[in-house]
Amino acid sequence: MWNKYYAEGAAFYSSEHILDETMTLFARRTNASWATSWGKDVMGAGIEWLNTEPKDLIDAMDLLKKYADQAVSFTDCLSFALMRRDGIRECFAFDRHFQAAGFRPVI
Repeated sequence: MWNKYYAEGAAFYSSEHILDETMTLFARRTNASWATSWGKDVMGAGIEWLNTEPKDLIDAMDLLKKYADQAVSFTDCLSFALMRRDGIRECFAFDRHFQAAGFRPVI
């Protein structure tokens, strides 16, 4: 699936917060060596890494409060803030929170 989007010239974005959560999950479910290898591969995969500014953290806090009834994570809210800031409307997401926040999941 990724190759299809690369071939179409799609841009890929993520943040260190997503990398953090994903590597922690992989290290717990496999081992630290595999998670580290995966992480280094991802760092060279043509992803643009979005930097978090203090305003983004404040915006994410406001979103956490706004979506409190949906049990959304702070990392998701930070992703929403970064995506809104940079005009990103589509995402690879596996939960309903991104759609509820107005983004279009592509998987």
